[in-house]
Amino acid sequence: KLQGNIEQAEILLETLRRFADACNDVLRVSQENRTTNKVKLQHLCYRTIKEKYGLQANLVIRAIARVAEAAKKKRKLPKPRKFKPTSMNLDQRTFSFNEKRWEVSVSTVGGRLKLPLAIGNFQRGLLVGQRPTSATLCYNRRTKEFYINIAVSREVPFPPGGGNIIGIDRGLYN
Repeated sequence: KLQGNIEQAEILLETLRRFADACNDVLRVSQENRTTNKVKLQHLCYRTIKEKYGLQANLVIRAIARVAEAAKKKRKLPKPRKFKPTSMNLDQRTFSFNEKRWEVSVSTVGGRLKLPLAIGNFQRGLLVGQRPTSATLCYNRRTKEFYINIAVSREVPFPPGGGNIIGIDRGLYN
């Protein structure tokens, strides 16, 4: 959970709104040109989206990537749904984690915001010594709170007791 003041919350909400609107414009371009190729979409609409919404360059790239990925998954549905201002993908250029202060820095339309984390000891243990390079900023409209899902990589020890692995749930839907 992110702890920020009212001013920071407004900036985050405006960033999420612009990101969702940018995604919807990219989706329209994707449908008009019948392409889900990220590179093609970038050539078709990068400059327009950047100028229209005032997003940082890397947030525009993340929006294009999100649309390309979603359009590939939803190709079989008759009409793709619209993007809502509830989440935004972040990469190493738009997000950083400071372990000493237990805060994250996020690129927004109002510049970079440094937001303290409200996390428990379990999450702190997982983040100690990590250098995460991606995250997802999420907004819960019901509780009006912001969360950040930070992706970390860890070595997983082989389970004791031999090699009788039945299966691994990777969270993928096929």
